Amino acid sequence: LLPDLFCINWFIPCYILLYLAHPLLNKAIDGLSQKKHLFIVIFLIVIWGITDSFAQYLFYSEFLGMVGVYFVTIYFKKFSHKLNNSKPFCIKYIIIFSLLLLVAYSAIYSLCFLNADNSRYLLTFFKLLNPFTLFLSIGFLFLFLKFNFIFNFINYISSLTLFVYCIHENYFFRVYTRPHILDTFFSVNSNIGFVWVLILGLIHIIGGFILSCIYNETIHRCTKFISTKLSLFCLYLYNKFCERFKINA
Repeated sequence: LLPDLFCINWFIPCYILLYLAHPLLNKAIDGLSQKKHLFIVIFLIVIWGITDSFAQYLFYSEFLGMVGVYFVTIYFKKFSHKLNNSKPFCIKYIIIFSLLLLVAYSAIYSLCFLNADNSRYLLTFFKLLNPFTLFLSIGFLFLFLKFNFIFNFINYISSLTLFVYCIHENYFFRVYTRPHILDTFFSVNSNIGFVWVLILGLIHIIGGFILSCIYNETIHRCTKFISTKLSLFCLYLYNKFCERFKINA
């Protein structure tokens, strides 16, 4: 992994905390009925996915957002067999939420042009519990579960997503470079600023994957080799320790 030197890379520590907390979360979820679980899911999405974007005093944090996503994911995992998740239903579901996402984003984006202070509302679409992207992701998941295919390229690209995240959230690029690029685009022609943002996003994603491929085939191979050797050495020391003090490993 790339070094996590800056607090902007919140995902990694949040993921570690979620990993440590998930046994307790599972124990709490196991005691919930479907009705109570659904109530908690709706409550979390309404409070931290929608309301907090406008009120901004409900103590939202990215870790709480990940906990909310965990509750949503487990709900669909436990009760998806009771839902109508046929291919036609999934396709209609994805189209509806895609249109809702487009309408909501366009409305908030228009508010930003009317008043720059409204730009904070755009952060709604970057929250983990944003209902549009969250339910779109679930819809795509159910749809692709209906297909049986093996595509090694997709698996390889998926393995690079954490590297892409680390590159996208690089401190220098996020704090210094990206805002300057966006300001330049909007100052040239604010009417097509949205188009330039989409183009920049596309370049950003493609460039991130290219750099991730280079990293994966060079530095990551070296670190993986060192990590494997260190793991074997630690295991060797552990076994020697158990033999020395006659401990059953």
